[in-house]
Amino acid sequence: MYHWHTKVRYSEVNEHAGLTVTSLINYLQDSCTFQSEDLSVGVDFLKKHHSAWVILGWQIEIFRMPRFMDEIDVQTWPYDFKGFYGYRNFRICDKEGTCLVQANSLWGFVNLDTGRPTRLFPEVTDPYIPMDPPLPMDLPPKKIVFQEGDPVEEQAPFLVQRHHLDTNHHVNNGQYVQMAMEYLKEEKEIARIRVVYRRAAVLGDRIFPSVAARDDRLQVELGSGDRTPYAVVELIYRQ
Repeated sequence: MYHWHTKVRYSEVNEHAGLTVTSLINYLQDSCTFQSEDLSVGVDFLKKHHSAWVILGWQIEIFRMPRFMDEIDVQTWPYDFKGFYGYRNFRICDKEGTCLVQANSLWGFVNLDTGRPTRLFPEVTDPYIPMDPPLPMDLPPKKIVFQEGDPVEEQAPFLVQRHHLDTNHHVNNGQYVQMAMEYLKEEKEIARIRVVYRRAAVLGDRIFPSVAARDDRLQVELGSGDRTPYAVVELIYRQ
């Protein structure tokens, strides 16, 4: 298990001094990047092998959102590798060890030259062995679908900008969640975030949002011009 001890900074919080959802996702993806760099299988190693990890899905459960100046321990560990898939857990705990956030994620290993999945090889996976067991999380279906009868509102399209991109020249996975957050019509406390990533958006792509709002959740499909999804985001509110 990899540990990253840090403190919530002012630049990472919202108007109520709570960690923003975008900053939360940044903590998670930064922690696994730090681990891979420490194990010498990070960005430069992957570029040398014309490969990359791409996120396929998140399930993030928020028990209490960290706040400004909280001392936190961000934990992450992969718990399985199969074919071209990697499975990884995360936790964020306070200084007393209480779990504030836990998450499960699914990653795909891709060839950067072809953009297609490629099988994992020992040089990538062996540094993580031995692995810790997975968290006992209740994992929902892999797809996020609008409920039949839900009113779906088509929103104005917008262009992918440079600030949305990561080192793979794709929209960073946290940016899709930030895009979805823009359609919250009122302030809600979020208890669970689910994201399914379908394809990578790049600079200049036009994104067409479709939004379904209910009392207990917000679902946002961020699609292309032909309505093929780039990502589908579900925000479930605390009741």
